[in-house]
Amino acid sequence: MNNLLSNMNAPEPTVILTGDFNFPFVKWTKGTHNGCRWEITSSSTTLDEKAQFLKLTEVVEKYNLVQAIEEPTRERNTLDLVFTNDISIFTHIEVLKSSLSDHHQIEVTTNFKTNNRDINNETPNYGGETDFWQLNFHNDNVSWSTINKEINDIPWHTLFNGKIQTHV
Repeated sequence: MNNLLSNMNAPEPTVILTGDFNFPFVKWTKGTHNGCRWEITSSSTTLDEKAQFLKLTEVVEKYNLVQAIEEPTRERNTLDLVFTNDISIFTHIEVLKSSLSDHHQIEVTTNFKTNNRDINNETPNYGGETDFWQLNFHNDNVSWSTINKEINDIPWHTLFNGKIQTHV
């Protein structure tokens, strides 16, 4: 994760880091918009889980990231997180109930502008194959090879070991 962020080409890029971080033993407290605040609420976590959480907090502190989600996203836990180094980019953040998952859906709107004149404002259809270029995922300032390398270097089998049975 450190390599991913340090290898971005833009001088001071706006960073948005999202995902199901799956730390049910962490309570993200109100006021996280003013800086990341958390407390560990359970001592029954494994050393591996604590190590992963400490790595996340290192990245959060190193890059001055703020955690934007302030309500539970699965049962009473805030597992799905949105971090950024510029909270002012979000014009709307909402956690919505979902009938498709045991996690709630997070809806985030940003004030990002695009220079792509061909983009339409229609909501893409996710039902079938998706044209990701249409979704404007391409950005010349992002080192896609670095992102792919970082993703491939993650020990996914370790991260998800024992989790599949409890979340499926």
